[in-house]
Amino acid sequence: MVNVDEMVDRAKAMYRAGRRAEARDLLLDAVRQDANHQDAWLWLSGMVDSLEDQRACLENVLALNPTHARARKGL
Repeated sequence: MVNVDEMVDRAKAMYRAGRRAEARDLLLDAVRQDANHQDAWLWLSGMVDSLEDQRACLENVLALNPTHARARKGL
């Protein structure tokens, strides 16, 4: 099984290559495997379709790390 850090790195590469939907799906799998992975939630926040989903992702980051500057700025 691939670890979550590797999944997030692959998702970032997919996103940068224009494969946004695949990247989002991989990040969804990543947060299912590790709901405490801040980077996965942060990247996922930029790939979801609704503002409500984006807010939920950023709130998850802040629940894990209340001082996370990028997540706070995103909200």
